[in-house]
Amino acid sequence: MAFWWVNHKQTYRQETDGGYVWTPKANTNGARNVTYDNFTRCQRGDVVFSYANGRISQIGLVETATVTAHKPPEFGATGDNWSQEGWLVQVNWQPLRQGLLPQTFLS
Repeated sequence: MAFWWVNHKQTYRQETDGGYVWTPKANTNGARNVTYDNFTRCQRGDVVFSYANGRISQIGLVETATVTAHKPPEFGATGDNWSQEGWLVQVNWQPLRQGLLPQTFLS
């Protein structure tokens, strides 16, 4: 089992409501990105921490290994500069009753 941290900046609601995490395969300039490459290492049963708006508000379990997938249509105009092809991992998200503020633990 591995543990993953996902920074949801623009697509938090779409991904957590949809039960997945998606990322492009490369940066906008076409260069590889180690963060995106690491996505391919997700396996069923891995734990994912969802970080958005300064807090961890959901924890999920990976349900499927990573697959190639088109950018989700529910992203709309968000990420217009992202490639249409990316990596997708199905995640069973569970919201926390109270979000964790990592900053309170880093003093």
